[in-house]
Amino acid sequence: GQVGNDMVGWGYFKPFTVDSNILMALAALFMMIFQTREYYDDKLQPSRWLKRFYLMGTVSLGLTLFTVVFFLAPSFIATGQDVSLLFSGDMLFFHLLNPILAIVSTIFLIKGKRFRLRDRFWAILPCFVYSIVYLVQVVFVGAWEDFYGFTFGRQDYLIPFTMMGMYLVTAVIAGVITWLHNKRI
Repeated sequence: GQVGNDMVGWGYFKPFTVDSNILMALAALFMMIFQTREYYDDKLQPSRWLKRFYLMGTVSLGLTLFTVVFFLAPSFIATGQDVSLLFSGDMLFFHLLNPILAIVSTIFLIKGKRFRLRDRFWAILPCFVYSIVYLVQVVFVGAWEDFYGFTFGRQDYLIPFTMMGMYLVTAVIAGVITWLHNKRI
């Protein structure tokens, strides 16, 4: 699970961890601006699109957390790498704290109408887009190393199965978060 020394310029955006945290930061910024307006008018509620955007960020961070805990950490252990690297320095925030805060805020703090089924599909979109870019860059172009290990040692034929598994996990994460949010409303 190492990206290497190319974490400069556009290379910084290779890992989904970075992209999902940036997405959530933008969603949180927009929600914060809305919440500031709401402070002066209790009748305001976030638009469906703003809630969807926030959910997209939250589910992306949920996928990041899931991937680190259930895929990368076991891979690190199996290959004798130091698992603490996944949760040290800024990775503590990117891999653990930000995802937990996003999930908690979505479930307990976001007001407005209930999430609908189509909101869950929108929440999967960042994972889907990233997986296509990853597939092209790793398998077809060869511009990126398989830094997540999704080809299991360059067995490229396995990546579609990994992608489908990630879509399923992302859908479950979206379903659980929206179900818990809707139950609270």
